[in-house]
Amino acid sequence: EISAAQRRCFTALCDTLVPADSLTPTASALGVHEVLLEDIAGVADARRLLAAACAWLDARAAGDFAAGAPALRDQLVGAMARLPWDSPPGRFVQLARNSVMAEYYARPESWRGLALDRPPQPLGFRDALR
Repeated sequence: EISAAQRRCFTALCDTLVPADSLTPTASALGVHEVLLEDIAGVADARRLLAAACAWLDARAAGDFAAGAPALRDQLVGAMARLPWDSPPGRFVQLARNSVMAEYYARPESWRGLALDRPPQPLGFRDALR
Protein backbone atom coordinates (compact mmCIF):
# COMPACT_ATOMS: atom_id res chain seq x y z
CA GLU A 1 0.00 0.00 0.00
CA ILE A 2 1.18 3.52 -0.78
CA SER A 3 1.37 5.66 2.35
CA ALA A 4 0.05 9.21 2.65
CA ALA A 5 3.65 10.44 3.01
CA GLN A 6 4.64 8.66 -0.22
CA ARG A 7 1.63 10.13 -2.03
CA ARG A 8 2.62 13.59 -0.83
CA CYS A 9 6.25 13.07 -1.87
CA PHE A 10 5.29 11.75 -5.31
CA THR A 11 2.88 14.63 -5.88
CA ALA A 12 5.69 17.06 -5.07
CA LEU A 13 8.01 15.15 -7.39
CA CYS A 14 5.47 15.44 -10.22
CA ASP A 15 5.09 19.18 -9.61
CA THR A 16 8.86 19.60 -9.48
CA LEU A 17 9.14 17.92 -12.86
CA VAL A 18 6.25 19.99 -14.27
CA PRO A 19 5.77 23.22 -12.33
CA ALA A 20 3.13 25.77 -13.23
CA ASP A 21 4.00 28.68 -15.44
CA SER A 22 2.01 31.59 -16.83
CA LEU A 23 0.31 29.34 -19.41
CA THR A 24 0.11 25.86 -17.95
CA PRO A 25 -0.76 24.22 -14.62
CA THR A 26 1.30 21.84 -12.51
CA ALA A 27 1.21 18.13 -13.15
CA SER A 28 -0.91 17.56 -10.04
CA ALA A 29 -3.41 20.22 -11.08
CA LEU A 30 -4.18 17.98 -14.07
CA GLY A 31 -4.36 14.85 -11.89
CA VAL A 32 -1.24 13.27 -13.37
CA HIS A 33 -0.05 12.10 -9.95
CA GLU A 34 -3.31 10.26 -9.25
CA VAL A 35 -3.23 8.34 -12.53
CA LEU A 36 0.37 7.29 -11.99
CA LEU A 37 -0.11 6.42 -8.32
CA GLU A 38 -2.99 4.17 -9.32
CA ASP A 39 -0.68 2.40 -11.76
CA ILE A 40 2.08 2.13 -9.15
CA ALA A 41 -0.31 0.76 -6.53
CA GLY A 42 -1.00 -2.29 -8.68
CA VAL A 43 2.64 -3.37 -9.08
CA ALA A 44 4.71 -4.54 -6.10
CA ASP A 45 8.07 -3.65 -7.70
CA ALA A 46 6.81 -0.15 -8.55
CA ARG A 47 5.66 0.35 -4.95
CA ARG A 48 9.14 -0.66 -3.73
CA LEU A 49 10.78 1.79 -6.14
CA LEU A 50 8.41 4.54 -5.00
CA ALA A 51 9.22 3.80 -1.36
CA ALA A 52 12.98 3.89 -2.05
CA ALA A 53 12.72 7.14 -4.03
CA CYS A 54 10.59 8.89 -1.40
CA ALA A 55 12.89 7.72 1.40
CA TRP A 56 15.90 9.06 -0.56
CA LEU A 57 14.22 12.44 -1.22
CA ASP A 58 12.84 12.84 2.29
CA ALA A 59 16.20 11.97 3.89
CA ARG A 60 17.88 14.76 1.94
CA ALA A 61 15.12 17.31 2.56
CA ALA A 62 15.09 17.33 6.35
CA GLY A 63 12.50 14.57 6.41
CA ASP A 64 9.87 16.09 4.09
CA PHE A 65 10.65 16.60 0.40
CA ALA A 66 7.14 17.95 -0.27
CA ALA A 67 7.68 20.78 2.25
CA GLY A 68 10.98 21.81 0.68
CA ALA A 69 11.45 25.06 -1.19
CA PRO A 70 11.22 24.74 -4.99
CA ALA A 71 14.97 25.34 -5.39
CA LEU A 72 15.79 22.51 -2.98
CA ARG A 73 13.33 20.19 -4.69
CA ASP A 74 14.85 21.01 -8.10
CA GLN A 75 18.32 20.35 -6.74
CA LEU A 76 17.34 17.01 -5.20
CA VAL A 77 15.49 15.77 -8.28
CA GLY A 78 18.53 16.73 -10.38
CA ALA A 79 20.81 14.83 -8.02
CA MET A 80 18.51 11.84 -8.10
CA ALA A 81 18.44 11.89 -11.91
CA ARG A 82 22.25 11.64 -11.92
CA LEU A 83 22.19 8.43 -9.86
CA PRO A 84 22.95 5.22 -11.74
CA TRP A 85 20.09 3.34 -13.37
CA ASP A 86 20.78 0.34 -11.15
CA SER A 87 20.04 2.34 -7.99
CA PRO A 88 16.34 2.24 -7.06
CA PRO A 89 15.98 6.04 -6.68
CA GLY A 90 17.86 6.65 -9.94
CA ARG A 91 15.71 4.19 -11.82
CA PHE A 92 12.51 5.51 -10.30
CA VAL A 93 13.12 9.15 -11.21
CA GLN A 94 13.87 8.24 -14.85
CA LEU A 95 10.74 6.12 -15.14
CA ALA A 96 8.65 8.71 -13.29
CA ARG A 97 9.88 11.55 -15.51
CA ASN A 98 8.94 9.68 -18.66
CA SER A 99 5.52 8.73 -17.28
CA VAL A 100 4.77 12.21 -15.91
CA MET A 101 5.63 13.88 -19.21
CA ALA A 102 3.62 11.41 -21.27
CA GLU A 103 0.57 11.74 -19.04
CA TYR A 104 0.86 15.54 -18.75
CA TYR A 105 1.23 16.27 -22.46
CA ALA A 106 -1.58 13.89 -23.35
CA ARG A 107 -3.95 16.47 -21.82
CA PRO A 108 -5.13 19.47 -23.87
CA GLU A 109 -4.75 21.78 -20.86
CA SER A 110 -0.97 21.36 -21.13
CA TRP A 111 -0.83 22.52 -24.74
CA ARG A 112 -1.41 26.24 -24.05
CA GLY A 113 2.33 26.77 -23.74
CA LEU A 114 3.00 25.04 -27.03
CA ALA A 115 2.45 26.21 -30.59
CA LEU A 116 -0.12 23.43 -31.03
CA ASP A 117 -3.85 23.18 -30.61
CA ARG A 118 -3.89 19.41 -31.09
CA PRO A 119 -1.52 16.49 -30.65
CA PRO A 120 0.91 16.06 -33.54
CA GLN A 121 -0.34 12.54 -34.25
CA PRO A 122 -2.03 11.29 -36.33
CA LEU A 123 -2.20 14.57 -38.26
CA GLY A 124 1.47 15.51 -37.90
CA PHE A 125 4.66 14.13 -39.38
CA ARG A 126 3.03 13.15 -42.67
CA ASP A 127 6.45 13.05 -44.36
CA ALA A 128 7.41 10.12 -42.14
CA LEU A 129 4.72 8.03 -43.82
CA ARG A 130 6.33 8.28 -47.26
